[in-house]
Amino acid sequence: MKQKRRTMLSSFGVSLTSMGVLGTTPTVSGTKPSMQWEPAAWSNYRNASRTATDIDWIILHTIQGSYQAGINTFKAASSDVSAHYVVGTEPGQITKMVQDSDVAWTAGHSEYNARGINIELAGFSSNGFPDQQYANVVELIRYLCEEYNVPKRHPEYR
Repeated sequence: MKQKRRTMLSSFGVSLTSMGVLGTTPTVSGTKPSMQWEPAAWSNYRNASRTATDIDWIILHTIQGSYQAGINTFKAASSDVSAHYVVGTEPGQITKMVQDSDVAWTAGHSEYNARGINIELAGFSSNGFPDQQYANVVELIRYLCEEYNVPKRHPEYR
């Protein structure tokens, strides 16, 4: 069953049981999801030593390409772009590329990058996203919001 993106992503703040329609079993609230570590090129992000008090929001983007293409782009030293996480369409397909304490260069806006954790969704926004990918990103967002005390609401500037 295809879900509307806003409806599905808003479900992470409401309850885990609302995801039962997907036929997946999400992790318990606050549990870190399984993920791979493939570091982005050091030239594509900024070392920052951020703590939970420095993180205000989670930023979602679409790669406009495949899962592997996104990973390859962030690993290419000349790309000048990165994300903390890349989320694919297969069960548990999450790759961490930049430490949460560092600043990934995704949003094209220094304040958003400095205060956020960036997640790239594999695929093309015009095609929509499969339910499994929504389940993956909801699991990741739930963990990150709890880990860094990010409010589950639209951000406002400080």
